[in-house]
Amino acid sequence: MKTIEQYIETDFSDKISRKRNSPIVALLILVVGIAMLVLLRTVRMDDTLSATCLTVGIIATAIGVILTAMNFSGAMTHYVYLPTYSRMRDKNVYVSSDDYKSISQAVNDGNLQPLTGIRPLVSSNSALRVLASNDGECVIVQALRDQGGHFEPETNVYVFSGTSAAALLYLVK
Repeated sequence: MKTIEQYIETDFSDKISRKRNSPIVALLILVVGIAMLVLLRTVRMDDTLSATCLTVGIIATAIGVILTAMNFSGAMTHYVYLPTYSRMRDKNVYVSSDDYKSISQAVNDGNLQPLTGIRPLVSSNSALRVLASNDGECVIVQALRDQGGHFEPETNVYVFSGTSAAALLYLVK
């Protein structure tokens, strides 16, 4: 059974694309942190303000280094729904085991009705993976089951669009 990622790569690549986040913010934080450190290095630190600025500079530099490394390593990516250029949100919606059978059947059948009344839980061994565009034009769903510490797909991937997708948008809020 294909995962959502495999489905997008093979069958839906003309509609959804994986994009890397812009490194501008990460680099800006890094530059500000380094600038604070360089500026304060030349000034005598006799007061509390200088020590506070030095601490903020060190923290900003550390955050900038981490964000920049994550960005260039490819860890910070997102999906974009190409027809509307809307960013997509990805979320696992945990559902009760009692509801799981009807939910997984609804995903396999492409039936919207049972999916609109889902009450999300904090955690469970059953989940519904939802990838939804911010504008509500496209929602991709797949039922998952915990298989010893990681979730495996239990159903095929189903794509809802238009008003059907908008009805499921509440799941990723």
